[in-house]
Amino acid sequence: MILQIILIISRIVQLIWLIPIIGMLSYLANGYVDQYLRVPTMIILLLIVSVFAALWVAITLLPWSRARRNGALVAFIDLVIFGLLIASVYQMRGLTLWNCKYAGEGDSQLISLGLVEYVGHMDYGYFPESLPIVKTCSMLKASFAFGIMSVVFFFWTLVIYFNPTAR
Repeated sequence: MILQIILIISRIVQLIWLIPIIGMLSYLANGYVDQYLRVPTMIILLLIVSVFAALWVAITLLPWSRARRNGALVAFIDLVIFGLLIASVYQMRGLTLWNCKYAGEGDSQLISLGLVEYVGHMDYGYFPESLPIVKTCSMLKASFAFGIMSVVFFFWTLVIYFNPTAR
């Protein structure tokens, strides 16, 4: 009984941690699409995986009795989502080296990705010194951190669902 309550609370926490990832990355993807730019792979990958993970959490949380009886299947799909989250967070590993305080002319990592502050205009490939890219970079780093925590939470529920006493 206590393990089931822990599992329900874990699923709710997973959903709470996935919603900001979806929101921030959707905002960034919208900025790229509005400016007719290709959305970087690291953004689109984590966005798609987060949407699927949030749907899976909702599917297993709402009909709780069915998910509890099919613990092996739920554990397997949690394992798949766990692996996909690891892959998408690994794609974003370069963010740890970025300085989000200021991106000047020489910041080649941000320029190569086409990262711009979403304000409705773009200087194709050239960022003047007065244009800070704090918001975009900070949102990417926050999504990266939320993604790492989601990996931990999905591993936690994978272990619990794989446990036969949790069913």
